[in-house]
Amino acid sequence: MIEAIVLIEAKPGSFEILNLELSKAKGVRSVTATLGRWDFVVEIEAEDLKGLGENVLKLAQVRGVKSTETLIIFPST
Repeated sequence: MIEAIVLIEAKPGSFEILNLELSKAKGVRSVTATLGRWDFVVEIEAEDLKGLGENVLKLAQVRGVKSTETLIIFPST
């Protein structure tokens, strides 16, 4: 299992609908609204790197998303 954090900047006026839509996306474990540079911190997971990439691309295409940055979580030992 691969886990990542996706930081999302919302377009103006899309905060509420985006919060709802992000939580429905494939692989999403949690959505947290934040103040600052990023509007949302989204925790996602997938079986492999290919699946993770597909999930991240789908998040980036959700209406209201302005930009994203993905942080892959380093596996702990």
